[in-house]
Amino acid sequence: MPTEDLNTQNFEAIEQVPDKGINLSAQSGNQKKKIILILSGALVLILLLVLVIVGSNNRVLILPTPTPEPIPTPTPFVETIASPSAYATDSAVLKIGDDINDLENQLQNIDLKDNYLLPPAINLDINFNPN
Repeated sequence: MPTEDLNTQNFEAIEQVPDKGINLSAQSGNQKKKIILILSGALVLILLLVLVIVGSNNRVLILPTPTPEPIPTPTPFVETIASPSAYATDSAVLKIGDDINDLENQLQNIDLKDNYLLPPAINLDINFNPN
């Protein structure tokens, strides 16, 4: 490699290498062909997809008719009357029931606004002056 000073170099004396060159017109033609092929392939795929969708929409779906199922009949309810408790006729239990009913009647009829239930009125004379 030459170690010459850059200011003294003569660029005209450099041997010209023949340019193998890149033929841009040939490459651009190949690129155009590739783009056209890709676009036409995509167009064909889109057309096939549209045809499949349209073809599937024209089909008539025949649904099977459901077979009727038998309607279940309810089981009849038979009411059995149970025998009353042994305490249902006992005089002590009946007396307690009567006492409870009397107490409920007294509570319903009580007057809660009686004057004897009010607190007494307290009026105290309170002075803070030492007179």
